Amino acid sequence: MISGGGENPALAFKGGLDLALAAGAMGQHVSLAFSGQGLDLLHASPNQVSDTYRLLGSAPFYDIKQIYAVYEGEATLPLRTDIPIALMSAHAWQAAIASHDVVVNY
Repeated sequence: MISGGGENPALAFKGGLDLALAAGAMGQHVSLAFSGQGLDLLHASPNQVSDTYRLLGSAPFYDIKQIYAVYEGEATLPLRTDIPIALMSAHAWQAAIASHDVVVNY
């Protein structure tokens, strides 16, 4: 889960994505979920295009095929189309993490 909590959200985004890409490169099954401020990385037209935004576009090359946008309410902003993104409610995400061996929150 990449939500960007804490004092430096950009650092949390980068750290979470680096961990996910490294795990994917090592053959691990990785799912990414974004919520809160982390959803900015999934917007089709972000306020600012960062290196982390660009790096997320490489996720499919690291065999990361499941990327979720976890919303509390309705998803209203257009999402990027260069990576596969599925919408998920916060309630559905809570149920989904039960099937994962390791869950890391950034």
